[in-house]
Amino acid sequence: MKNFTEIISNSESKTLSIGNAFGSILSGDEIIPIIGQLGVGKSVLARGIARGMGYNGRVRSPSFTIERIYITPKGELHHWDLYRLEGSCEIEPLFEEIRKQDGVRLIEWGERLNEFLSDSFPHIEMEFQIDENSRLIKFDKWFGFKPDIL
Repeated sequence: MKNFTEIISNSESKTLSIGNAFGSILSGDEIIPIIGQLGVGKSVLARGIARGMGYNGRVRSPSFTIERIYITPKGELHHWDLYRLEGSCEIEPLFEEIRKQDGVRLIEWGERLNEFLSDSFPHIEMEFQIDENSRLIKFDKWFGFKPDIL
């Protein structure tokens, strides 16, 4: 069973702040799958993570390009979005490329990598809550992220 640090976000600005705080603790060499439904805020969290890594430019979703690369003071941030990919024949070669990259590899729709990652692989989960503006964000404890720093 996974062990998570859980944080409730009740707004986009809070999700950005959470991402910013998380990005600030990254070493610069992590693979981070983000799991969650369409519209839950994965790209918002990714924008915050980029800010926390020191990137000040515009961060856009890689939904159509599949990958965007941002140069940060902590190294490269590879922002992937696997939403449009189907089946292991498309995902497996990308996963091999992701594994070979240097820097932080942030992967939206990370559940599409389940075939290639063990159940114990650290990841982030995002879930809708009853209040339409609230999200539960679950950080694998392996990352060492402490919500009390917010």
